[in-house]
Amino acid sequence: MIIQLKNILSTVVDWVFPPRRGERVVTEFTQKDIFSFPKAYDNLPHNTHALFSYKDSRVASLVWEIKYHKNINALNLLTPLLADLIQDEYTDKALFTRWDTCLLVAVPSTPTHVQERGYNHTQFICEKLISLLPQDITYKPNLLIKTVNTPEQHKLKDRNLRLTNLKNTQAVAEIVPKHTAVILIDDVTTTGATIQESRRALMNAGVKDIFAFTIAH
Repeated sequence: MIIQLKNILSTVVDWVFPPRRGERVVTEFTQKDIFSFPKAYDNLPHNTHALFSYKDSRVASLVWEIKYHKNINALNLLTPLLADLIQDEYTDKALFTRWDTCLLVAVPSTPTHVQERGYNHTQFICEKLISLLPQDITYKPNLLIKTVNTPEQHKLKDRNLRLTNLKNTQAVAEIVPKHTAVILIDDVTTTGATIQESRRALMNAGVKDIFAFTIAH
């Protein structure tokens, strides 16, 4: 009886407040579906890794739900796979390079965009990821900061503008100890301009080993 009442209530709520298309699509996915998504292309910059192709509409829906709607279901579907990818690369690289510290760092958003959405989507991803990663990786949510308000990359249709839009717009907010590696997290990389700018800021702060990971490319 209680289950029937819950189902009726859920139906009424969905009728009064119909779910977004992306939200509806996400609820239909299973872990088995996720494994069928097309893999990211191989033409990524050195030490940059991505799970899936952003050209797939299902992948785009999941990313959109995470980025603009703080959808925990979408996050829970993707972060275990992203954590596995990070751990494989981390273990492999750590065999050949000595670090005193390894930091998990979110690519920064402008304060304006964070205020509009009500949250920072890359930090949202990292907050879930850190619970799935080795304990010797430390989460530093605000190590990178955005120093210039710029238009969102996906709103710029001209590729050349997207490549130059982010130059010299990020900075490292605190001193980074020597022999520190950084695992950099973003939702999507297309031109690579965002991650390239994050790398520039981190390298200027003395970080030599930077490994970038995204959900899609």
